Amino acid sequence: MFILLITPVREIKSETIGVEDLLGKVRTNLNAIDNLRGKIEVRHIIAGKEMRHTIEVLYKKPNKFKIVSISSTGIILMNVVSDGENLYSQFNILDRDDKIRKEKIDKRIEYFIFQMSYYTNFNLISEIIHTRNNIEIIKQTGSIYKIELDSGREGEKDEVWIDYEKGIITRFKIIQASKISAEVKEIKGYGNIYFPVDIKNENMTNKIDIVTEIKWEYIEINKAIEEKEFKME
Repeated sequence: MFILLITPVREIKSETIGVEDLLGKVRTNLNAIDNLRGKIEVRHIIAGKEMRHTIEVLYKKPNKFKIVSISSTGIILMNVVSDGENLYSQFNILDRDDKIRKEKIDKRIEYFIFQMSYYTNFNLISEIIHTRNNIEIIKQTGSIYKIELDSGREGEKDEVWIDYEKGIITRFKIIQASKISAEVKEIKGYGNIYFPVDIKNENMTNKIDIVTEIKWEYIEINKAIEEKEFKME
């Protein structure tokens, strides 16, 4: 017992917690969100230049959402609404006109809130973990586990950190066409649901690095949202 107590925690390999246990915890936590209202303060750093905007978010499982992006000067840059059957979009950025476009939704929207926070899809991370070789799970401090797997590039590993107790991906580094990574700075609890409210995302390519900082505010989870709010105004 005394030997175990003085062994560095990060070197203890898990024999009881598997990949599906860890990913299952994340799914359970995400699936507990039936609806959500919140605001995101977004800070982009692209080639050393900073851009800020605010995103107002509504979500109702499974396929309804509303995203309104507002510039730092109060101009509405983007308005996207899904009523569950159709997707309506209106843009006021770059050379796009401000016409409302409509298209049919042909598939279920999964883990929408995850994508708004991490700028990637949870299913993509899950698929990468399941298709890579030499997977190793390493116990970190507290209830954090690191999934380490081959990246396909010599000397580099893909890594995903998961808080097993909270069902939150706290960090990841994945190499594909580009190198994407994320780190959760703060997690808050809403009843039995945990939510990352402060996340730093990075997308690194050979040509440009993009850093996106996400800070959620005014979050309401599983409180009623009227159907009329999922209409294009």
